[in-house]
Amino acid sequence: MDFRTLNNFNIKIEADKIVLLGKPNSRKFLPQKFRLLTTYNTKSKKHSYVLTNIFDLSAEEIVKTYKRRWDIEVFFRFLKQELNFNQFGSTSTNGIKVMMYSTLIASMLVMIYKKLNQVGFKTAIRRIAFELNDLIITMVVKQCGGDPALFFR
Repeated sequence: MDFRTLNNFNIKIEADKIVLLGKPNSRKFLPQKFRLLTTYNTKSKKHSYVLTNIFDLSAEEIVKTYKRRWDIEVFFRFLKQELNFNQFGSTSTNGIKVMMYSTLIASMLVMIYKKLNQVGFKTAIRRIAFELNDLIITMVVKQCGGDPALFFR
């Protein structure tokens, strides 16, 4: 079989077929045609299938697009689950961009802290929260003319 290999993805395209979708054991099909790409990941040794209605791109371009799309899905799962970025505090485009950039900056700071202190992601978040809390209390106590050493006994 003639394999087309995608560089840097460890993926080979085994088949590119036009298919009709319908009910099992009947002659009723949807009116539109679809494209079924069969791929093989040489690293994981697994087959994958891509079903699309895109006919104007090459099979390689479609597989690369879906591969990138999966990476984006994993990234958004990380944002939603690990960084609690699941509700928008604004409905404007600019407000959402500000929240997104703030969340990304915070995640980068957590990753840097994690690497420098050789701890896990959740531990890094917890420690940063404690350290920021102590820093803010120290600044408030100093601003009010107090001695932070007396506060943290």
